Amino acid sequence: YALVYRQDIADAAGVTAPTTWEEMVPFLEGLQSAGAVKGFGADVGWDVYSGQNLTQYVWQAGGDVMNSDGTEWTLDTPEMVAAMEYVKNFFDTGVADIGGPGFLDTQSYFVEGKTAAMITGPWVIGQFDAVAGEDGWTAENVGTVPVPGGAGGNIETIAGGSLGVLTDSDNQENAWKVIRYLAEPDTQVAQYDAYASLPAVQSAWEDPAIADEPLLDAYFEQLQNTKAYPQNSTWIEVATQMGAEIEAVAKGTETPEDAAASLQSFAENLGTGE
Repeated sequence: YALVYRQDIADAAGVTAPTTWEEMVPFLEGLQSAGAVKGFGADVGWDVYSGQNLTQYVWQAGGDVMNSDGTEWTLDTPEMVAAMEYVKNFFDTGVADIGGPGFLDTQSYFVEGKTAAMITGPWVIGQFDAVAGEDGWTAENVGTVPVPGGAGGNIETIAGGSLGVLTDSDNQENAWKVIRYLAEPDTQVAQYDAYASLPAVQSAWEDPAIADEPLLDAYFEQLQNTKAYPQNSTWIEVATQMGAEIEAVAKGTETPEDAAASLQSFAENLGTGE
């Protein structure tokens, strides 16, 4: 993910894209001063994706949701509290709306100026022109930068899909041929052309279709500083509960400290699925 924002509105406001947590709200307030209804299109699904986003903020605060060997949940920590306070501040200061936009409205809100910044993946870059109904709208109005960093830096997540072959497959040889083909730089570029999926093969980024697109530079830079979510069978349930807890914090019905303690208890009772 990267920070995608309305460059035209930022220029009108005379503000520069933030690089730290501390700069984020003033930047968003600047966007609002130049006409954006809300500076930030925050994730208000309050679901597994909200929990995943919260995890990214925990990383940026210098913490993690599990210990180093993945055997214990580490959710009741000062870093989790800091991450929740960071999210809560978007709503407390009025730079984000607790009611939206919803997932399907994010691009239209952004194009219409109802919001002027969001943290999202590269696939949205290729959609703005169609939403605006104007070729070249994106190049003229949009900017991208790596996400702002907290005490632990600006760590982000690797999103997307993975390819693999089942160990008990009766057709492993041909299956691996398909995967090798999909991993070829030319094929990766073709995938990008088809649906804006950025390549996992770094050499594919040298193709003009990607190298000549400046809005993608922030994503390549951000990819140098990423982490993966926990790889266990209960992670989705924990992340979903994180979404519910951050909703309570954002709406002021629970403190970050109580939410972190509740999360720890929930995750410990659930275990790691091992």
